[in-house]
Amino acid sequence: MSDTVAEMQADAQITTMVPLSDCYIHKLNTRSEPPPADIEALADSISELGLLQNLAGWIDPTSDADHAYKIGIVAGGRRLRALQLLAEKAGDDPASVTVRSSSPATKTPPASGP
Repeated sequence: MSDTVAEMQADAQITTMVPLSDCYIHKLNTRSEPPPADIEALADSISELGLLQNLAGWIDPTSDADHAYKIGIVAGGRRLRALQLLAEKAGDDPASVTVRSSSPATKTPPASGP
């Protein structure tokens, strides 16, 4: 487990740089497999303009051994794939990720009004 992931477990939500090798597409991500041409075009855009919107994910305590203490990306699956494509050429670069320490689905909703 990287030091970055260990530090994030103590926080409710932070935005930080995370190595791409610590990220995976979580099953809650709504995108299926986008066409490779779309990912290549997005990778070209990110290469030229930079990442314009953070990835969003959470540390999934119920994940399997392959994903233990990794960041499950739930918003930004296409961006993650594009960043991974760029990293294949240049190495494992970090990505800006907004991370929650638990699933938004497990949060208790606020009490309704009177």
